[in-house]
Amino acid sequence: MHISVSDVVKYFFMSFQIFVLLSAMTVSSFAVQLANISPSSENALSDLTKVMAKRNTYLEQRMAKDAALSRDFRLTEDIDERVSKANALGFRYTTINIDSADYYYGIMGELANELNDKSLQTVSEAHKVSLLTLRGDILPAVELFEKIDSAKLRPEHIGEYYTAGSRLYLAYALYNNTGTDSSDSITMKGREFAVKYLATQKEDSIPYNYVSAVIAMIDGRYAKSTALLSDVIENAPDDSPYKPWSEELLAIIKMNNDHEEEAIAHLANAAALDIKMGSQVSNSARLLSKLLMQTGDYEMADKLLELAIDNALTSGDRMKYTQAATLAPGLADTFKKSGRWYRWWLGVALVLCLVLILIIVWLLGKSSQNKKLTQIAQKKLKDADAVRIHYFNNFLNMCAVYMERLDEYRRMTHRKLKAGQVDDLYKMLKSGEMPEEQTIKFDQIFDGAFLQAYPNFVKEINRLLLPDKQLEAPDSESLGTDLRLLAFMRLGFDDSAQIARFMGLSINTIYAYRNRLRSRAIDRDAFESDIMKIGQTI
Repeated sequence: MHISVSDVVKYFFMSFQIFVLLSAMTVSSFAVQLANISPSSENALSDLTKVMAKRNTYLEQRMAKDAALSRDFRLTEDIDERVSKANALGFRYTTINIDSADYYYGIMGELANELNDKSLQTVSEAHKVSLLTLRGDILPAVELFEKIDSAKLRPEHIGEYYTAGSRLYLAYALYNNTGTDSSDSITMKGREFAVKYLATQKEDSIPYNYVSAVIAMIDGRYAKSTALLSDVIENAPDDSPYKPWSEELLAIIKMNNDHEEEAIAHLANAAALDIKMGSQVSNSARLLSKLLMQTGDYEMADKLLELAIDNALTSGDRMKYTQAATLAPGLADTFKKSGRWYRWWLGVALVLCLVLILIIVWLLGKSSQNKKLTQIAQKKLKDADAVRIHYFNNFLNMCAVYMERLDEYRRMTHRKLKAGQVDDLYKMLKSGEMPEEQTIKFDQIFDGAFLQAYPNFVKEINRLLLPDKQLEAPDSESLGTDLRLLAFMRLGFDDSAQIARFMGLSINTIYAYRNRLRSRAIDRDAFESDIMKIGQTI
């Protein structure tokens, strides 16, 4: 039987394509088993994906409505109506932008002073406590709340005071989550204010049932809490924030009882509702991203993490900056682990390719068809490295904005000193939030994430340096100034001004460091291009 060269080549590629198809089917089956997503969770995630695609549309609708309400407020002349509308706008903006909420609550306080209304003035202080709590400034919020004289409040205002107290102390319990008697007593204090709040609400109303569910959850009565939250979800209007809040609490209950599939469905519902309402002050996207990382749905986890970071930046919620940032190292580690699986399957593929090539050599004595396949594999692996750098860039950009906010805080402190506003400055200083501390926190998060993704970075750098110019390996998961600068260069940051902004140094200092490091290299001309090759799979 005559076998032509073209027939053998066709047989080789047909065999290889069948193998790749079977491998893909096997990997896909394994991924589905790993994810372990139930049909209900899958449907909820599918609906969320569709809603996320229309997020900009929902935000535009929300901003248009907010703008109309703001215009109506500006045109209102009656002072009592202005107080009511400022209060409503302040509450509305707590779900999208804390600074805007602070603005309208501030106007309400000014109007209260103009009216010399002690009750409204006290409510204004309670609103300040709520906003500090949302920002994560727990200790200043506690200090301010404990100074409030609730005896000045009229009956129609006491509920807002109890709301601020309950929210504050329950958040404080999470902030001080040490598992000690102190944490428990703080939780019980938050529960006490929640119970008092119920007395101001109509029984079986949406707010009444939601807060009752929170109390039942604190008490460990999960069945009762679940029933109340389900009732809120069924009966609350579609534009009510109580709806996504209830979905989020239900998810937490399910996670506490190891029902991750149901938790995913509830968090997906909560995130979708938040997007439809234009809400950007929530935990649903971040919590769902973390849960999906554990199930293996890395693509959706990445999209949700980006959504959580964008929401934190837009809303001005500093605490959520840090919460979102802590997920970045885990995501980097996840991609590193998934890369090992990919390389393992690629290794199997290459082994079988060699077997097929030997068959071709036996039949014809030559083979030169593997070059194209190798190039395809190289491109895929380089793309995987680019994806890893993409996630680091997202993480670093978020932290850079956070550091800029802290620098604004420093400039504001300078202005207050110059204006002689010492009392205001004293209150700010007692919060303990200083840019230096946040820069240290940024460095810790960055160093840990980078060393997880590039565990052999120091060793590879020293291979590029002269024997007597080696850099010392860090004692812990912390990079010094030299290594941190080289880490930024490895991530593709070539602009010295941008690196200087991240590292908190002057541009001239960055130039000096770069020149000094280049002078220690074996090949000075190729030093920076060699750095970019560190950690590449091939």
